[in-house]
Amino acid sequence: MTDIGNFERPKEPKKDVTPESPALGGKAIKDFIAGKDVASLLADSSVTKVPEVKAEKATAAPISRETALVGALDELAAAPELTYDQKLELYGLSKEQALEILDSVFTKGFYEKEYKISGNINVTLRTRIAEDQDRLLVRIEAESPQFPAFVSNLVSKYNLAASLRVFKERDFAKDTFKERYDYVCLLPDIVFRLLCVKLSRFDQMMLDVMDEGAIENF
Repeated sequence: MTDIGNFERPKEPKKDVTPESPALGGKAIKDFIAGKDVASLLADSSVTKVPEVKAEKATAAPISRETALVGALDELAAAPELTYDQKLELYGLSKEQALEILDSVFTKGFYEKEYKISGNINVTLRTRIAEDQDRLLVRIEAESPQFPAFVSNLVSKYNLAASLRVFKERDFAKDTFKERYDYVCLLPDIVFRLLCVKLSRFDQMMLDVMDEGAIENF
């Protein structure tokens, strides 16, 4: 019979907390105390193994355009400099042709070259004079542009207008700079860009032909 007047909580039977008890790791703890190494414990089927976490395969981070550009510039800087003859080969020029270009610049004051655009459409470009550079700098100073893109576009227009001599059978030799500049400004954008590419190649060729010490090669 239950003792109603006894307010003491009935004592619960003691739990088995021996080393063999699952609450304390059972056999694993006993073996560890006995000096069994960890590798043996893991090999023991009676020990619950920690599930292996597979590391995710590392994926290479994509290379940014800036990083790729820096790498390309570093490779270019590390590359050996081309000789004068190698530079001429890039433009399909012989030393005799390079000499003719030099002679034209020093005797006539300019050099002209014709480039094919497409079909029967050609463009003839001429080297610029110091006055063309002065005109451009005055315009830039007057505009005081805030964006590099504006400066780049303005330089392209001024240089093309100053170098343009013949395009689509139109002769610009007697036109004023303003007339040539107005013509350039009204060109379709894609045509303007194409002509700027030709002018860039022409300018680079002249820089390489007129490279410092070039006269010593003749």
